[in-house]
Amino acid sequence: MFLIGVFLAYLLMLLGCIYAGLSPLEVIDIPSILIVFFPTLILGYFSNRSQFFPAFKNLISGGEYSELDRAAHAGIFKVMGKISLGSGWLGVMIGAIAMLKNLGKGDLAALGIGCAAALITALYGYGFTYLFCVPAANKVKG
Repeated sequence: MFLIGVFLAYLLMLLGCIYAGLSPLEVIDIPSILIVFFPTLILGYFSNRSQFFPAFKNLISGGEYSELDRAAHAGIFKVMGKISLGSGWLGVMIGAIAMLKNLGKGDLAALGIGCAAALITALYGYGFTYLFCVPAANKVKG
């Protein structure tokens, strides 16, 4: 049920983009996705290697876990949420650098690309944190 809720939240975000006049492909930026999700998953794994995969198993199928394990699983998702926010802001800085680099050239198209990269990366960071990590931490903690 949790995964259905997450899917519906992302679907509503995409429908909002379509309503605003954007194509769904305009809000999918592969470099921004990599900037946010790759460090989030890798550093989330290294935050507690022994409990990382059981945390996802607990999220998907539940199961009988001790209170200590449930707290560890929730901690993993909380750490992933913090890393996701940090990665999103890292993408904002990268986009700002791209904007400032092209500012003196007078190329407004390149300036817009940097701004879009900055904003979409922040959106991915906040979206992953508040639409996946926070609800996942609450669910596995019970």
